Amino acid sequence: MYDSGGFPRLEAAASIGPEALLDVWEEFEARGEDTDEARARTAEHLIRMAHLDDALVILGDESDGVRGVRADGLRALALDKRSGPGDAETALEILQRLHRQGASDGETMGLLAGRHKRFGRTAGDRDALQQALDLYRRAWRVRDTYPGINAAALALELEGPEEGQAIAAEVLAALDAAPCENVDRWTYATRGEAHLILGDLDEARRWYRRAVAADPKAVVAIATMRDQARILVGLVGHPEDALDDVFTIRSVAAFTGHRLDGPDEPERFPADLEEDVRVTIRERIQALDVGFAFSSAARGGDLLFLEEVLNRNGSARVFLPFPADAFVETSVGDWEPQFRRVLAHPRVRTVELRPDVPPGAELPAAFAACNDAVRRAAIDFARPFGSEPTLLALWDGEPSRGPGGTGHAVEAWRATGHPVVILDLSEEGRSAGKGLVESARQASPAVPAEPATATAAAERQEAEEATPPSTGNGATRDSTLVSIRSVTPGRVEYEARHCLAIGIDTYPGEGPWTPLKNAVRDAQEVARVLGEHYGFQSRLLSGPEATKQRIGSTVLDELRPVVGREDLVVVYFAGHGHTQSFTFGNEEAGYIAPVDANGPDGAPEVQLSRLISMAHLAEWSAALDARHLLFVFDSCFSGMMLKLGGGASGRPDSAYARLAVTAGTAGQKVLDGPEGGHSPFATALKARLLEGAQDPGGYFTSVELYSHLRRAAETDFPVQTPVLAMLKNHGGGEIVFRPTG
Repeated sequence: MYDSGGFPRLEAAASIGPEALLDVWEEFEARGEDTDEARARTAEHLIRMAHLDDALVILGDESDGVRGVRADGLRALALDKRSGPGDAETALEILQRLHRQGASDGETMGLLAGRHKRFGRTAGDRDALQQALDLYRRAWRVRDTYPGINAAALALELEGPEEGQAIAAEVLAALDAAPCENVDRWTYATRGEAHLILGDLDEARRWYRRAVAADPKAVVAIATMRDQARILVGLVGHPEDALDDVFTIRSVAAFTGHRLDGPDEPERFPADLEEDVRVTIRERIQALDVGFAFSSAARGGDLLFLEEVLNRNGSARVFLPFPADAFVETSVGDWEPQFRRVLAHPRVRTVELRPDVPPGAELPAAFAACNDAVRRAAIDFARPFGSEPTLLALWDGEPSRGPGGTGHAVEAWRATGHPVVILDLSEEGRSAGKGLVESARQASPAVPAEPATATAAAERQEAEEATPPSTGNGATRDSTLVSIRSVTPGRVEYEARHCLAIGIDTYPGEGPWTPLKNAVRDAQEVARVLGEHYGFQSRLLSGPEATKQRIGSTVLDELRPVVGREDLVVVYFAGHGHTQSFTFGNEEAGYIAPVDANGPDGAPEVQLSRLISMAHLAEWSAALDARHLLFVFDSCFSGMMLKLGGGASGRPDSAYARLAVTAGTAGQKVLDGPEGGHSPFATALKARLLEGAQDPGGYFTSVELYSHLRRAAETDFPVQTPVLAMLKNHGGGEIVFRPTG
């Protein structure tokens, strides 16, 4: 694996998503920083996020692209996952050549073994599975735990429980002896798989949940864990889907729909339906748990769909038939501000399909090509992780007037056999009544007798051959007609709530950290209010207790064993924060200062090794099984987080949440308040908590809490700008505060 430390800008972009990563990669290319190492690191991120074509483009081919064993292994992995015509064969040729040339590292042998295993499973070839087991065993002899656990799994399948469990126990022992800083999602997954082979489903579930939480955007990796777990669960005598709920992969959806009515256009989407359409799109996105969106960006349905997906922490690939400025003239109009905001979003990647605008007579064909590109991209993206892409269509049901329209796009999707959900804009659909109900109008067949186009027919055949049906997103294969109405979202309950409050007034020794007056009092008061009014079990670290080691051990050794998967954890810190700028990549990293932040030599400068970085906190949060975790920092810094602003961050339901609120940004002075009182930020936080406690039947979210803090800052302490942000392992969920009475 390549060291991420040399590429902080790439790593930060990868934590946002593939779209941001590709944008940063283009900057690297423009500045001539596209070294082989940077190419391989970028491609590795793209592979784990299912952007296989982009990864292969960046790697280049074997003759004039990135060279070396690692690069060839990545090419083989991307080709194997993509599974297009000839891809599997090419992947096998690359890996066999590396093996013949003497590549004996565990990763290369593991990849080759994986290719044999995949062929053996697909063809029912036991000899190929035995070849895979032999290679995994050889890789395990060099003490690589990833092929080691694969050897254990195949030994369980081919040779029986005794051999498989013996290897699994050895792998666990090797992991226990390994340095803790090498922990990543695959380490967690390996532990989960070992416990599963040993028959302990509860312990397996605990480690698998950590693996998913450590990198929820790594959809290919999560699907690989899920598929392997299904096989092993059956071998140890449990239902195949016993662990499926752990492997959460958000679904893939494309969109097509009518533009908002303009002058001299037929009435299909009148302006007075805009809010109803937005709410209905939001509900369908929530019901399908859409995380990956594919669409164009015309005014009306397209942009509403994209905005709602982005509001739920999703990412989007936007296709335009021709350059953006010309598309504004033909299809956006006075929605240009929304259009520009969407295209500028860090989780959006825009593809312009042609460099110019065609003559008027050729415009329908250009729009049809755009629809085709959306469809192909969604299907190709979903295939590597076994997802079922769904089309959401805002449609009045009228027959297609020709290529490029909504009706034509719906017909082409139905020809592929993938689900189509109709958001019904017909007169009957609009008046169908409250709730998500089927319209009286009949749907046309889900798969027509004659495919709409030859391309669609080929896609249907390819999809049927390459991808088994999936039930992961809850959609049915028939079209669903949905009226334009509203549904109230559900709420979340927690089994337990935990608070760790940290307050530091004075920093012993000589150094840059000046004394504070109220940090300890602030931490004590926040812990008290959360405990008395919201049922939190609180731990307090203050003064000399709040060392770097003690904070870490409290999280990892005290909280971790008692925190359950349905729990909420709040970590409140009052003390000094620090932002460090790094010259390479113009990056910033955020830190908090524990009580032992001053060095023993009295150095006046900041010593980063004595601080706690946001990277540390993200790793610690992955170790906690809690569904929702919120860091609240009454300090100022930035970096290592993605700002969310004031928009909704996601779902108040089952999704993981790893969020943070800071009292200020880098370069701002966070006020401490009068001696014997509280800081302005802590005062505003306490006020919102006490206000919420007066409504025993109600609740408020972390976004609403942030909005209150931001408003309070504007009036009471305008020198500070509170920030709502997410850690890189945020899963799109929303944190809820509900008083206990």
